[in-house]
Amino acid sequence: MTAIKKGRWTAQPEADFVVSIIGVRINRWWMIHRWLPLVLAMRRVVRDLSARPELGFRGGKTWLGRTFVLIQYWHSFEQLETYPSAEDLEHLPAWEEFNRIVGTDGAAGIFHEIYRIKSGDYESVYVNMPRTLLGNCSNLVKANGRLPSARGRLGRPNSAPSNANALKPRAQTHMRDKLHAHVNGSTDFADLVDTVEKALMMADAAGLGQVGIDLCSALERLQKLDTCNT
Repeated sequence: MTAIKKGRWTAQPEADFVVSIIGVRINRWWMIHRWLPLVLAMRRVVRDLSARPELGFRGGKTWLGRTFVLIQYWHSFEQLETYPSAEDLEHLPAWEEFNRIVGTDGAAGIFHEIYRIKSGDYESVYVNMPRTLLGNCSNLVKANGRLPSARGRLGRPNSAPSNANALKPRAQTHMRDKLHAHVNGSTDFADLVDTVEKALMMADAAGLGQVGIDLCSALERLQKLDTCNT
């Protein structure tokens, strides 16, 4: 079982990095002989990269469905650019196979996007999650101190937007109304938790770090209370 890291965490890579998103979409699912080789080729590419850290691959994550999506993290664009043309590695034969089997007949589609990410141009938070995505290929630290808010994680001055002070009482009033409704039986626990989670996202976006921590604590207490009552 994948270990859950309880609490709020953020990823802190040691340097700039590159994100590559690659996908295969199955347009005609009944033509399995056309798209299955592409899916298997993606698996070979991942195994290839994972076994060769010197190529510059940091890690990644694959999602399966009608569209297969592979998110990759690389140390540099130059290393990412070099990999597809290497004749002794898996990407080049996979691309040749796509052109040979599928071409432009529409049975399956393929796409990619590439982003060069510099320090201070990204932020992340993982709450009660196993290591995943950027958090699985870089250092994870507790999202506290200046890090509870998106603004703090981006390394920007810890000054909230002009509407932040107005947001806090509105959020408190809304949550208080929801709590009274829950106690009176006019709304269920799931709706109450949903309200707390939405308020948490609002606080995070507004740079209200301490409010976010308080909301996390409130949500945890509510969940424990609901477990005791069931």
